[in-house]
Amino acid sequence: MIPHATDPTAPVPSLPGTASAVALAGLLLAGCGGGDITSPSDCDVGDLLQPAVGELQAIGPDSDGCLAFRLAGAGGPAEYVVMAQETSRSTGFTPLRLQVEGGSGASGALAPALAQRVSASGALASARSRIRGGELARRIRENALRELERRHARPAVRASRSGRPGVSRNSLLPDGEAPQVGDELKVRLTVQSDLSVSCDTMEADTVTAEVQSVGDEVAIVADTAIADDAASQIDWSGLADEYDRSVLGVPEAYFGQATDIDDNGKVLVLFTPEVNKLTDRGSDVRIGGFFVPADLADSGDPGKDGSTTDGICPAGNEAEIVYLLAPDPTAEFSDSVSVEGALRTGIGASPGEFEHLINTGNRVIKQGGSFGQLETTWLDEGLSHIAEEVVGLKRAGLPVRGNLDLKNDFLTDSVRVEAFNNFHLQNFLRLRRFLINPDSTRALASEDPGGAESLEMRGFSYLFLRWLGDHYGPSGSGDVDGSNEQQLFRTLARGSGSLATGIANIETAVQQVAGSDVSWNGLLREFAAMPAADDTVPNTADRLQLRTWNLPVTFRQLHENEGAGDAFPEVYPLEVSDLGSPERTTVSLEVRGAAARYFRVSAPSGNDLTVRLTGPGNTLLDSPSSSRLLVLRTQ
Repeated sequence: MIPHATDPTAPVPSLPGTASAVALAGLLLAGCGGGDITSPSDCDVGDLLQPAVGELQAIGPDSDGCLAFRLAGAGGPAEYVVMAQETSRSTGFTPLRLQVEGGSGASGALAPALAQRVSASGALASARSRIRGGELARRIRENALRELERRHARPAVRASRSGRPGVSRNSLLPDGEAPQVGDELKVRLTVQSDLSVSCDTMEADTVTAEVQSVGDEVAIVADTAIADDAASQIDWSGLADEYDRSVLGVPEAYFGQATDIDDNGKVLVLFTPEVNKLTDRGSDVRIGGFFVPADLADSGDPGKDGSTTDGICPAGNEAEIVYLLAPDPTAEFSDSVSVEGALRTGIGASPGEFEHLINTGNRVIKQGGSFGQLETTWLDEGLSHIAEEVVGLKRAGLPVRGNLDLKNDFLTDSVRVEAFNNFHLQNFLRLRRFLINPDSTRALASEDPGGAESLEMRGFSYLFLRWLGDHYGPSGSGDVDGSNEQQLFRTLARGSGSLATGIANIETAVQQVAGSDVSWNGLLREFAAMPAADDTVPNTADRLQLRTWNLPVTFRQLHENEGAGDAFPEVYPLEVSDLGSPERTTVSLEVRGAAARYFRVSAPSGNDLTVRLTGPGNTLLDSPSSSRLLVLRTQ
């Protein structure tokens, strides 16, 4: 008997039809080679699987390492998506061989090679630039953590309003004093021109800045090096309101209140040309903003209860600060940045950087952890992209779990168009990179791999967390309409109360918030099938659907959109290899941990298909094995 798993508790509703004005996208097909194979002599073909349309089954090897079964076709024609999934928790490849035989011999249709065109226009170019800028911001954070580790730096001691008086060594505000409009601050910038971070005060630049406006949660601060005519064009008070209402307000609702180690009640949002200088002139990358963990480290300042011995970062500010791109219309510091462009870029970059600031503070200040106990890269970056998404939904007045698409929900007015361009477009660009390379994605990376691999990792982690919030976040009312999923994300942000990271954090948080005793492997099973089933396969369990977005329709609309189509050359980017109904074929493949490779197979009437998964060289799988097949009947 072949072990297989379905979820008997999952509901199996009939999905409502999609509006006829928008045709659902088919899966993009990619060809693969074939060849004669023989099965291991001691591996018998097991059960005949006869799933209903929309049913998902997971099949692993038996105790001997055999993974072989038949897919029903004798009772009538059937179509399946078969997924070779690797559940290991590493980022390495597992070599496998998929073998299918017994069909009519009809081959799968080959799709043309994917177009790799790049659009250089408008919002799309801006989104691409900011995506790469986000990778550089991650490098700054990683460099800061290396510097803190080298110095054995401790987190700063939380201030108390009844505590000591005095001004900090770094000439910010006296502890406990809220910033006022007109206050002048001296801020140390620990980031160097090569994006390294130094705690040495001799290597840190000092930025002189003035408080421009103060909100409930933020103080908006401008570097005095910003030209007066540019600064005068900005509605600073309105900007503080905007940050309170959504740009910081939503991340705090989703991930927790920011820490307040300087006891001034505000997060400092600093617009400074020092950010502009980090981008070379003529570059197609623009760093929009960043948070530096060194600012939450003990500076050694006796006036801040710091130590004068080892374990300090003297150049750190002991304050919650996010650094943002400054307007520079005359290109004094790097390439020209208009006032509108600086504000748009800063607002777009802020939610993700606030997530990093909040999560770092959650762990090292509120829970007493060390800088070595921060969330692992893949999950932390996914949470930052959720922050971008939910801020975008809040600003557009749209809910989570609304099965949204571009045409019907965003192309309705200028406010929503701007929200999509500034907060969602880059997530869909990352998501596309994951879907066209689902088997080779370094999904569980502990460091940002950079380049296309970074986009794939981020696409995976964003989509996984969006799906997780859709199905395991509590229902009810939250800061963003549609559910109270923020409870789940707040639990993840604090490491489930025990500084857990990565997979352990996911499993514990789901159990605490949703009351579901789920395993990582169980979550991966449902998640992997979702991109192939979402809004296309009838009668699927609810958890095989993405509830916030209609993926096929949104990608089709991006493909057809005049301003975005070059960046979305596929009708739907999920890479599915179409094997047709082969008499006999084999595919050699390699799959990374937590990833899957997708195949479509057809069982014509009168023919059952035999499917096997083996190791390289047609060897038996290990037992127990981290490799398995998922089978979703689509027709």
